[in-house]
Amino acid sequence: MNARIRTALRLAGALAVLLLVAGLAYAGLHQLAIHNTGSASAASPSPRSGSTGPGPVIAQPGQQPAGASPAKGQGGGYSGAFIATLKQRVAERLNMPVDQLTTQVSDGQQIAAVAAARGVSAARLHTIILGAYQAAFDQAVQDGTYTHAQAGRYMSGYRGRAASALNDTVTELFGGTPSGTPTP
Repeated sequence: MNARIRTALRLAGALAVLLLVAGLAYAGLHQLAIHNTGSASAASPSPRSGSTGPGPVIAQPGQQPAGASPAKGQGGGYSGAFIATLKQRVAERLNMPVDQLTTQVSDGQQIAAVAAARGVSAARLHTIILGAYQAAFDQAVQDGTYTHAQAGRYMSGYRGRAASALNDTVTELFGGTPSGTPTP
């Protein structure tokens, strides 16, 4: 093989690698943009379901396949342990048992209303919710469900959400209906 052909093949190989890396970078940025805007309408692979052992997460927790909706209080793609940790942490910070908080929220109150009735400001509730998510992700990392990097990315997304969106999410996790949603 002559030198020109070898050089052309090397350049073609380098170009193929460059295009592959660029495509992967674009896909990663696209996923990050979807995650940061909280868009659940984008198609994504279904998260692991029914698995209790460690392993990689293949989709953002909480995202559902198109057309699927979790039952109230089930938390979408989160594990039962993750939801339990989150609920326990929120209830502890509001100085009430998980069952009592679940009952009040599932009976029609928003998490923000329950917190306000207990003298907790909206700003403090926001901090409580973020702390609860952080505790749940920390536990999930310890359990091997998520990597530290995955947990960090997800927490970054939660920190970027409006307090009202987080309140709605936690209200749903406790079996309630998000604000602005008509009740049947």
